[in-house]
Amino acid sequence: MEAYLTKQETTLIHGVSYYIKSLKDKTQFFDPEGTAAALGISSAMWPISGMLWPSGIMLAEVISESPLNNLRILEVGCGIGLASLVASSKGADITASDYHPLTKTLLADNAALNGLPAIRYFHGDWHKPITNRGVFDLIIGSDLLYDSDNIEILATFINCHLAKNGKVILIEQRRRLANKFVKHLTAFNIHCEIEDFPEQKVNGVRLNFKRYNFSRTPTY
Repeated sequence: MEAYLTKQETTLIHGVSYYIKSLKDKTQFFDPEGTAAALGISSAMWPISGMLWPSGIMLAEVISESPLNNLRILEVGCGIGLASLVASSKGADITASDYHPLTKTLLADNAALNGLPAIRYFHGDWHKPITNRGVFDLIIGSDLLYDSDNIEILATFINCHLAKNGKVILIEQRRRLANKFVKHLTAFNIHCEIEDFPEQKVNGVRLNFKRYNFSRTPTY
């Protein structure tokens, strides 16, 4: 039996219902073997990856309207993985990744809730960017630019996993660290166009989002 409380809700993405299991609230915590603590995840931060956030909903909206055929896709910092679920429902070649020990379980549960096949997953340690997972044509993520200490290692992680002609889509709520992140990716010859969304109403709240569209400039 789970020692943390969860809830199930329905989220509409362009008129399609997705059934989402997430943590009940920000007070949940369960780390009996100290796995999260060993990764540097505090009790206050532990529930964050197990909840549905507005930027994650916006990313799922974007993915639902994006052409994904023949693309190998990676969601970074996936949390409960709503965007990965949407991509999977479109038949995309999607892999999800996160640092939190709980996300793999929640992603599997949510895929099953929606009648989807298991989504490929790997533990994404941004400090160890070189993996045997190969490179991806499209890397997606939301709410990733929240910690100054992570900006450079995230940029390096993305650079190591992005294909030669690859693209990156990030959805953020006007993060102050975005300019620093853009500079790090530009140093890798990955360039950015920023798109302001019109004010969006998410779960009854009006919010502002930015979409960061990155693309690698081919070198010859």
